[in-house]
Amino acid sequence: MVPQLLKDAYWNDMKTQMGYYFNNAHNFFLHQLLTIGIVGVVSYIALLIALIVKAIRKPDIADFHSS
Repeated sequence: MVPQLLKDAYWNDMKTQMGYYFNNAHNFFLHQLLTIGIVGVVSYIALLIALIVKAIRKPDIADFHSS
């Protein structure tokens, strides 16, 4: 969806002013928002937060070097 939106809205500007065409948003979360929607981005952020919280609460799970 992002490549089509960029092509429809900015193709002539990119071609004439910059000389090249890019097909993704400048920000990962913005790109994901345009690709998978608000529900997907919120789910992805919730997953990241859950993993970070789990790693903080149980740091020994990620410790592969201890025997």
